[in-house]
Amino acid sequence: MTSRIPQVLTIGAEAPVLVAAAGGADLMVGRASEYGSPLGQYQSELQDVPELTTGQDDLATEAIIGADPDLAITRDSEDAAPLEVAGIDRIVISGRCSGADDEVTAAGTFEEVYSDVALYWRIFGTEDTAATAITDLRARADNVGETAEETRAELTADPRLADVGAIGGGDVIVFRSHSASSPIPVLGLEMLAEQLDVG
Repeated sequence: MTSRIPQVLTIGAEAPVLVAAAGGADLMVGRASEYGSPLGQYQSELQDVPELTTGQDDLATEAIIGADPDLAITRDSEDAAPLEVAGIDRIVISGRCSGADDEVTAAGTFEEVYSDVALYWRIFGTEDTAATAITDLRARADNVGETAEETRAELTADPRLADVGAIGGGDVIVFRSHSASSPIPVLGLEMLAEQLDVG
C-alpha cells in the first residue's frame, strides 16, 4: 500500500456505507458484491462510484485490476483470492452480520461498527467527518434501543398477544396456538399475514 491516501475498493453491503460514514466516499474507485442492498443516507454520495459486479456475479480479478485500488475493505475471506492475485491489501470489517463461514463468526456489535469507522478515519485523514458520524450513530442506536424496550413492554401488556410464544432473533414469530390472526394487526404484520395466508 502506498503512503498517499489510498484509493479504495469496497466489497459487500456494509463496507461502502462504513467508508462513506468515515468520510471516504470520494476515495472509492469501485463497489462490489452489494446484491442490491440499500445505501441509506449515503446513496447520493455513492451512486456515482462504479459497481464492479451485478446480481450474484463474483468479483473478477480483471475488474479489480481495472479499478486500480490501493486497498480493499471487504466482508470476509471469500474475497481474498482475487485480491491476492491483483496484489491488493485488504481490511476485513468487523461491524457486520456474519455467517458461519466468515472470518468473524459472531454477529457484529455497534461498538465494532464505531471501531471500523474510527480505523478508516485514520487511514483517510477524515477525523472530523468520522467523529460526527460515530456520534450520530451512537445516538440513533440508543434511540432504537429505547424504542424497542418501550415497544416490548407495550406488547407484553397487550392481552391480544396472549398466544404469542416468542419473537426470536430472526424474522419468525412462533405462536402457541393456531389462532395467529389476533396478534397480526397488533404487530403490524397484515401484509406478511396475507403473503403467508395466515388468519
